[in-house]
Amino acid sequence: MANTLWLTNLGKKSLLTTATHGATDFYMGLLCASGGTVPAAIDTEAEIQDSDTITQLLAFSGVVEATGGSYARQNLTSSTVTEDDTNNRANLDFANATFTAVPGTNNPCYGAFISRGTGVNGDTFIALAIFTTAVTPNGSDITVTISDWLRAS
Repeated sequence: MANTLWLTNLGKKSLLTTATHGATDFYMGLLCASGGTVPAAIDTEAEIQDSDTITQLLAFSGVVEATGGSYARQNLTSSTVTEDDTNNRANLDFANATFTAVPGTNNPCYGAFISRGTGVNGDTFIALAIFTTAVTPNGSDITVTISDWLRAS
């Protein structure tokens, strides 16, 4: 016997709200590489989807996190879940992440990762975002705009 499950828009919102639990333990870090190109070891979803920790992400060939100066992983403390009845979905959004005065000693940054835990390498690896255009650190701030980070449709 086949079963069908349909979620209401409020049900989708409820699931996303439960997933964050009002948590403040989501973090974002910057990934940088020579030339600002995504390393071949992580240029497809299939290559990263079995990785469970930030330690495993950083173990891929050519994957390097930004370092030095005042660079630090950013705590994504502000999350908002909204119900979107017009598009029949719910959206999870975090406030934008600003990395302050990222040193120019880093190679161009090609992406960012999101983890859940305490901001250390053993944290749970949640997601990888590849930037449309690499950003070259020069001591200025780098802001990663986050808009409807996760959607339940």
